[in-house]
Amino acid sequence: MTRTTKRPPDHTAKLVTRPFSEVVGEEVGWLLDERVPYGMLTVFAGEPKSGKSLATLAIAAALSRGRPQPLTPPGEARDVVLLNAEDHSASVVRPRLEAAGADMARVHQVQAVHRGDDDPASPFDLGRDVALLAEKVESVGAGLVVIDPISAYLPRGATENGALRRILMPLKKIAEDVNAAVVVVTHLTKRPQSSAKNRIIGSIGLAGVARSNFIFEPADGGGVMTDVGCNLAAPRPLAYRIDPGDKAAALVWLDEIDERSEDVASPVVVWLADLLAGGSVSATEVFARGAAVGLSEDQLKGAKLKLGAQSKRVGFGPGSHIEWVPPANAPLHRGDAPLCALCPPQRLALPAPERPPGREIVLWRPPAESVAEAA
Repeated sequence: MTRTTKRPPDHTAKLVTRPFSEVVGEEVGWLLDERVPYGMLTVFAGEPKSGKSLATLAIAAALSRGRPQPLTPPGEARDVVLLNAEDHSASVVRPRLEAAGADMARVHQVQAVHRGDDDPASPFDLGRDVALLAEKVESVGAGLVVIDPISAYLPRGATENGALRRILMPLKKIAEDVNAAVVVVTHLTKRPQSSAKNRIIGSIGLAGVARSNFIFEPADGGGVMTDVGCNLAAPRPLAYRIDPGDKAAALVWLDEIDERSEDVASPVVVWLADLLAGGSVSATEVFARGAAVGLSEDQLKGAKLKLGAQSKRVGFGPGSHIEWVPPANAPLHRGDAPLCALCPPQRLALPAPERPPGREIVLWRPPAESVAEAA
């Protein structure tokens, strides 16, 4: 039988308390409305090449210029502290920041830690160097800290729940002290049968400290940023596309996706559903016909993601072209009138694959003349 020895009390320690009458209430500030809060931790998770890292750079670039974020008004330009372990700084990260329009002087990359002449440069370690990170964030007045991926900066053995929480708590304090958003990027486990939240690597420890948790789900040409645990709001999925660019890829935010079972769909989605109801249409024709009713290419690409349509290359070489293919669960036409942009409002139904059989999303299409105005 093991005998436990009680630790003698530390008479020098004092418990610090305060009554809530001394706590000044304040509203949550948002870097990205209802998704990335100031003063707290946020988790971005996803498979490789899902767009999560590009999303952090898009947010960082907008903040460095004081540009508006999706669904968020413009604000003061602020600095960014970036820890990125997986992408080459000169050939990948900088070109991506340039493509996103960042102010390079405001984005600070953490390269290493100088510990003295005997160890001129050693890797940054969240277990021992978080105080140095706090100093840097405070000195530049950073509004955003990105750690991508967090696993590259954890000390050995820190993936265990308790150890991970102890490392994350100082990050939480950094966010609170300087009113900065801290975004932690991580990957997903290879357990598709698990819930989305449980597939986040380090999910128990991360979710316990982070106030917002999102998964990036890739789709044709882009993807969807989906809430899997936001304690502060109930944001709808946010679609995005990835622009390959001439020198580097950039993420472009599109529209929110409304997943309510009875929903008034975006007029652009319904317009595109009508156009594809008869079969595949070339991308060139989609853009031309959309432009004729006042729809931009970005609006049409966002509608394509929401609808679940796919791109397919037809032919080979210079004579080939891209067609937009309707989804397998194409909209069902209710009524006798043909589906077209000029016919009266028709009621359409899109099956909801993740809902019980018999449930459907009901879409209402307005008259054609109001499509561009409503978009």
